[in-house]
Amino acid sequence: MKTYVDDAVKVSMGYLYMSKGGMVNYFDAAGISQSGNTITVAGSNVNQANDQFTMNIASGNLAIISQNFKSTSDGDAIAGNFNYKTYDNGLTAFDTGELDLPAKNMKLMISNTNYAKKLQ
Repeated sequence: MKTYVDDAVKVSMGYLYMSKGGMVNYFDAAGISQSGNTITVAGSNVNQANDQFTMNIASGNLAIISQNFKSTSDGDAIAGNFNYKTYDNGLTAFDTGELDLPAKNMKLMISNTNYAKKLQ
């Protein structure tokens, strides 16, 4: 089970922490729209065939609001939803997230509480 979860986390990190070239390719191929103060960047075939990745970005300061992906790990469907928080000092950091592993009937909940406490 540990190997399965480690592999799923590794796939997730490929969306959360794209290389500079990967990010450029993503934005070049993605559809970009705006509704109110939120810019949505949605693409597919980002890191794997038939995957989906969406970023929601604040239009004013271009801070990331959230990231969502659907992909596969070891042939099984996985999905992730990750939320960010912008602090009073202007810094935006990861806040909370959920990694869904339906083939193993698991949801991993992630929270960045220790780092957040240092920023306040």
